[in-house]
Amino acid sequence: WYQTLIHLLKGNIGTGLLGLPLALKNAGILLGPLSLLVMGVVAVHCMSILVKCAHHFCYRFQKQFVDYGGAVMYGLESTPSAWLRRNAIWGRRVVGLFLILTQLGFCCVYFVFLADNLRQV
Repeated sequence: WYQTLIHLLKGNIGTGLLGLPLALKNAGILLGPLSLLVMGVVAVHCMSILVKCAHHFCYRFQKQFVDYGGAVMYGLESTPSAWLRRNAIWGRRVVGLFLILTQLGFCCVYFVFLADNLRQV
């Protein structure tokens, strides 16, 4: 399973990290690093909230662990809105769909990045 992990890391982190200098160059000398810093702070804050919510739902519903979809579903089940409580399962399904679309997007970016760099060689 190590090979699978390396492929996932290469696909998810590799192209983003290798494409970062070009993105910063196109954004400008001031706006590029500043926007990178702001996006990093926002991403870390959102991850922290997600982890806290997952821990809360693990404790509240006596679960061993809660994945992304489960955290959204349990969050929707805990809301005051009756419509959201009834349709909480759709939260889990939408998160699963978005994760699949994200992975597909990573694959597309990886192929485009490889094609551009192989053409330069």
